[in-house]
Amino acid sequence: MHIGHLNTLYHNDNIAKRYGGLCYALIDDRPDDDRITSLQEDFEYLGLKHIKVVSVFEHREEIMSYTEDLIRKGDIYLHYCSSIETNPDRIIQHLKAPKMHFQLKLRCGERPNQYKDPSIGYTKDYDTGLSVMLIFDYIIKVLDTKLDVTDIISTSTAEVSDVRDPNISNFFDQLNARKIAYHRLDTYFIHGFKYAKKNWPRMNERDPYLLTIKGLKARHIPPIILYAFYLHATQMGSVKITYLTTLLRSHLYRTTDRVQGIVRPLEVTLTNWSPKVTDYICKSVNPARDAEMSLCPLSDKLYIDHMDHGMDPQKWTKGRYCRLKYGPVVKCNEVELGEHGPVKLYAEIQSGSYGARDYGKIRTVHWVSSEWGQGPVKVLFYLYNWFYTGQNTIMDPRVSEGYIDRLVFSDLSQIYQIERNGYYIYDEHLSILNSIPTFICICKIKN
Repeated sequence: MHIGHLNTLYHNDNIAKRYGGLCYALIDDRPDDDRITSLQEDFEYLGLKHIKVVSVFEHREEIMSYTEDLIRKGDIYLHYCSSIETNPDRIIQHLKAPKMHFQLKLRCGERPNQYKDPSIGYTKDYDTGLSVMLIFDYIIKVLDTKLDVTDIISTSTAEVSDVRDPNISNFFDQLNARKIAYHRLDTYFIHGFKYAKKNWPRMNERDPYLLTIKGLKARHIPPIILYAFYLHATQMGSVKITYLTTLLRSHLYRTTDRVQGIVRPLEVTLTNWSPKVTDYICKSVNPARDAEMSLCPLSDKLYIDHMDHGMDPQKWTKGRYCRLKYGPVVKCNEVELGEHGPVKLYAEIQSGSYGARDYGKIRTVHWVSSEWGQGPVKVLFYLYNWFYTGQNTIMDPRVSEGYIDRLVFSDLSQIYQIERNGYYIYDEHLSILNSIPTFICICKIKN
């Protein structure tokens, strides 16, 4: 299931909720198939409480028995290799031990011998009185009494629904002596998203790059965002896939706590810092939500991000000033260079520099430090780009070793905003796999 199926899932769940009923998700499964459990996990993630999974395999005997009855009555014919098989015994034998692909066709009304096919532009022969029944509609009709089905909501496109023979529903209504209402769900169009399995790379359905339900779950997208995307699409009739990030950033900006984290660490030693002393600086947790504050430690060793001043060694020169976010101004005294740029800085704190205005226009940098006796927490960051939409290129996630506030470990279920970088969440599976706390980047602060 991909993001386009949100229309089907939420729409049916809402109808079932409104009338106090159930919607059946019919699964064409096999023995030892885990799709039932897998789909139940998807429904639970999306918050769908009024959809019940129905296994076709569990009802195979009823379906086969009903089909054999219709075959013996002469209501079902077998079609394969451009030929028609009408002998009931041969049809049943082929049904139980098929040797090739085939279709079951129903005699459910007279139709002309010929019809004009607009897709090919000419008239061709047609099987008189025979119609093809979509397999899931057929199974629903077989089990309608047992499942107490009252309505069938078709999510096929208009073109498919229009050519479906209306006599099919009448045929089953006469057999079962009960009327079932048919409805067609209008679909919306998602611009910038092309779903075609044959054109997609061979990827796992749970890949955080895919706009599948499992991929969105693996990326830790809050389900409320998917519901908002569905509501917007149904109201507008069409929606751009990039609107998903607009909803996501708007939601995360207001609901997430802000922490300091360094994705590309550059070590800084404060040479004039008193040993075995830790200062505590008050910083804002979430200005968008409230005035909540927290304390962050500052000691003689801290880490800043390479990207605050770039990898150009010329940007880190002796005598350069910068201001630590929420903290003092520091002056760079020495730069230790490596093959790809600076690897370590030696700086000193400028006395009385808290909020000082004597240094002119200087850059503010983010940082992570440690408390006395324990260093900052080393973690892995998985940096994903935007989702694969079928119209762009997939890039492997960049894995970076960095540092993060200890504050996040008080509640690992939350999404946190690493200031100036993006929104991250702890991933238990990757943490176990890597034997180190691992955080996934849900999305960046900006496009």
